[in-house]
Amino acid sequence: MNTILKANTTVNFELIGGEVTVIPGFLEILQKIKEHNGRSIVFTNGSRTRNWWSKAKHYIDDLIISFHINSMHEDDLIN
Repeated sequence: MNTILKANTTVNFELIGGEVTVIPGFLEILQKIKEHNGRSIVFTNGSRTRNWWSKAKHYIDDLIISFHINSMHEDDLIN
């Protein structure tokens, strides 16, 4: 079935599974979603560097971070 979206429609993209932030070109994927009036919801373990997050934060609308108490330090999560 071919579906046509209305001009003012916003599509939500839930990006989950494994650790999606390590997919090659993931920042570019987020940029394209934003460019086309989409919303991105990213599920992550938060393991990327602060430098990576400083770039990505402009393109992510919602962020779900899983905190693994045995392998993460609270300060890393806060940073």
